Amino acid sequence: MKKIISFIAVLLLFTGCATKSEPEVVVLDSATHKLLDLEFRQDVSILPNIATPTTLKKDEFLERYFRVWSFTKPTTSKKDAFWGLNSYRNTGSKTYYSPARRAYSNKHFDEIKANANENAFGSLSLPAITVKNTFLRNAPSHEPIFYSFSNPNEGYPFDYLANSTLGINYPVYVSHLSRDGDFAFVQNDAVWGWVDARDLKFMSQNEINMVKNSNFIAILVDRTPIKNLKNEFLFYGRVGTILMVDRSDANFYYGRVFTSKGLENYKIPTNSATNFPATFNSENTKKVINSILGEPYGWGGFSYYRDCSLFTKDYMATFGVWLPRNSKAQGSMRGGVYKNISLSGLTNEQKLDIIKSDGVPYKTVLYMPGHTMLYTGIVNGKVTVTHNAWGLRTANEGRALIAGTAITTLEIGKNAGVLPDRLLLSRIVSMVVVGSGNLSANLDANLSNEATLKAQILEKAYGVKVVNNDVIFSDGTKLAFDDGFKKDEHSLLNNADIEDMVSLNYPNLENPPVYDIGRARNHEFLAKIYGISKHEIEKNLVEVIWLKDFVKKPLAFNSKNSAAASLKKVSDELNELVKKDRTLLAFLDNPAGTYVYRKVAGENYLSAHSYGIAIDINYNKSHYWRHERSMEYKNSIPLEIVAVFEKNGFIWGGRWRHYDTMHFEYRPEIAHNFGYNS
Repeated sequence: MKKIISFIAVLLLFTGCATKSEPEVVVLDSATHKLLDLEFRQDVSILPNIATPTTLKKDEFLERYFRVWSFTKPTTSKKDAFWGLNSYRNTGSKTYYSPARRAYSNKHFDEIKANANENAFGSLSLPAITVKNTFLRNAPSHEPIFYSFSNPNEGYPFDYLANSTLGINYPVYVSHLSRDGDFAFVQNDAVWGWVDARDLKFMSQNEINMVKNSNFIAILVDRTPIKNLKNEFLFYGRVGTILMVDRSDANFYYGRVFTSKGLENYKIPTNSATNFPATFNSENTKKVINSILGEPYGWGGFSYYRDCSLFTKDYMATFGVWLPRNSKAQGSMRGGVYKNISLSGLTNEQKLDIIKSDGVPYKTVLYMPGHTMLYTGIVNGKVTVTHNAWGLRTANEGRALIAGTAITTLEIGKNAGVLPDRLLLSRIVSMVVVGSGNLSANLDANLSNEATLKAQILEKAYGVKVVNNDVIFSDGTKLAFDDGFKKDEHSLLNNADIEDMVSLNYPNLENPPVYDIGRARNHEFLAKIYGISKHEIEKNLVEVIWLKDFVKKPLAFNSKNSAAASLKKVSDELNELVKKDRTLLAFLDNPAGTYVYRKVAGENYLSAHSYGIAIDINYNKSHYWRHERSMEYKNSIPLEIVAVFEKNGFIWGGRWRHYDTMHFEYRPEIAHNFGYNS
């Protein structure tokens, strides 16, 4: 059978020129690598045809694609943005090497970190575009770093500074330049990284408008030579790239492209591209796959090759489907055009049955931890996938190698030493099927999906409209509903989008809380609702008399969006509750405060108290994780009090993993979980 690559183990013997201070030359042990025979002829003609072609709408993809051009500040924290600078250093147990297999010193990494110019983070905040195919790096260095050439899953091509590859004319946001000016720190539609500054052009608003208002073509054949009108070579077109197009004839598409020389005219053969988005039909899908089959595996876009998630991202982009850059995020897509089907906990036979019945060839991504694959239908009774993979684990930590883009079954390597629990089929946990239409169309047509429900809840809670991913306020201004980024806990607290604020689930108290639902706040949104400045917020404050028959204390609360009116309802109901049970008064008679313009303790973002939408009840009867200096959950607030707040549109800090039991916050978009009807 055909093998996708061949390995030659070469032993280089240096005599006389080596010194003891030089690192040992590590010889690739071929016994740890087994080249897998591929089960099929690597030709797309073996794959099934598409019976019913479909074309998706392009609006949702383009909105995500160009979103970075609207950024005016970084959308992630400095800590998250610069993670790579602190991750790659030599330690007692790990040493990093150059391609020549010489160990880097930590001085090398210190120099890279200093050159990253971290204090300039966000200082430029400018829109730009790539003027050539380029690399996105995890640090401002062109030099690869490798670890353990003797490990079958390390060394070439696992350059730890490789992040991704960007095609020409990719929109990016530029945070700042490296200290030497050699690199720009950028964000594209999915990731952050460092790009050679010479590969970018800063964009004026007129140029941005020209690009966004253009028609586009999608590249169907990878590495298509694209030339100018004089037939001079300009660049290679990559699958996943979309280009402005002006016209076409029987032989060529013609358009304009930003290069290092400026805005140039180009032409590309009509059999190598198509109008964007490409139609999901047999010709287009097979043409794209065929042009990438056999491409070597390229971790993080190493050497302009692809890894698993870059292959699926570039493939789907051709057809107007947006995917994140890493496999885990791709396998988590749901709502809108993405139908996520869990395969976790099933037998291999059950998984195959579901893939065959619910999977759609060429429109389904299969996910297992660390890897994604494109489902390409049934061949000879077997489920096939097309994917770019390195290898599968065998006994004694060896690897059975695929090492490139190939058509395989989900049980490749089953009879070649791959451990049963390491087979692709054994490890698949979900699949994402791409539907028809764009997100906004599905929001209108399918009211059961998560994105639709969140949009409807937000509209009802705040009196806004959500249209085509825009949250539209009464004055006509707009903010993005969903920024398209998957976020960890830190990013949710610092850079939540509006969609992140809306929760469809809220923790009960049968067990200690494990989430911080409600702590994610989009401050641009809250400012539009409650006041864009300290002065404006204070103009919106009114007095609410707290427990009129007992405490009789005026509390300042925001009058907008019924916040103060809801607090008054809480006060009146608690007043009646205390009449029936005087023991509750001890928790309510000394409220710690409502409005105060401040940041959250120990953090760099505004507290809900800054907007006048939060109240802390008696501090002396509460528990706060920072003061307790423990994450062990504690609470003494009676749940009768909690219930009154929650039924009137408030959430409770006692339901947070980082518990704050005196804290109640007016958040009608979450309180719907308790039947609150705004």
